[in-house]
Amino acid sequence: MAASPVQRRPWIALVVGVLALAGVFGVLLWDGGRLLSSGSSSADEPYYNSTVDLEGGADLIVRGGFVDSREHSDRGWPEVTATLRVDAVAKGEVSVGDTVEVSYARPGSGPDAPDGLDPDGGEYVFLLVVWPEGGSSLVNTTQGFYRIEGGRAVAGEDNPVPLSSTVRQQLGLS
Repeated sequence: MAASPVQRRPWIALVVGVLALAGVFGVLLWDGGRLLSSGSSSADEPYYNSTVDLEGGADLIVRGGFVDSREHSDRGWPEVTATLRVDAVAKGEVSVGDTVEVSYARPGSGPDAPDGLDPDGGEYVFLLVVWPEGGSSLVNTTQGFYRIEGGRAVAGEDNPVPLSSTVRQQLGLS
């Protein structure tokens, strides 16, 4: 004997509730076509789980160092705006010898500030997002730069994602 409409209502309500709950969790976990990671970067910025995604998320990938930098609070938070010299290019519309302006939260000023980026020296690989109005920023604070040591790109402590061999080769690194 088939169930009456009155007997089916609790089951229909249960199925609708489960589907709604699954939809809510799906929205919370999905971000622009990729699952959010439990990486160390804050929820306000992307975090990349693979080399392909990381390098794909950058408009510019360059090797270089700081020409100058200045600390300011023009946008309401402690920030550094730096001029970078371009020594090698793996991706983007810049050439060797160009300079690039990059802005980022001042180190030590909060959770979205890069740790280990020293404008007073050193050479780095920078992965940058270019702003339509000019200037750029790091793809994120933990994966937007690699310090160069002994001809190698060294990721920060909270960045498990290596650069591809193609990018390293284009930047003259091993």
